[in-house]
Amino acid sequence: MVTGIAHAAFNVKDMETTIAFYEETLGFKRAFDIPRPENGEPWIVYMYGGGGQFIELFYGATKENPYKDEKSPQMQFIRENGRVL
Repeated sequence: MVTGIAHAAFNVKDMETTIAFYEETLGFKRAFDIPRPENGEPWIVYMYGGGGQFIELFYGATKENPYKDEKSPQMQFIRENGRVL
C-alpha cells in the first residue's frame, strides 16, 4: 500500500487497464466515480490510496504518451516498507 501522495490527476486513454494497475500493483481502491454534469457520461474515477489521498483519473485522453521522446512528468510512491516505486 502506498503511504504518501498529495494529489494527482491524469487523463487516461484506457480506463479499465489504468484502474487495474492502481488496484493490483499499488493497492489503491476505486472510491467513487463522477459523471459529466451535462450528460451523465463517465468523466472522473477517484482511486483511494489511504490516508485521505486520492488520484483522479479522467476519461478521454486521445494521444499516446506525448513525452515518449523526452523526460516525462514523474510521480513517486512510497510503500509501507519505505521502498520508493
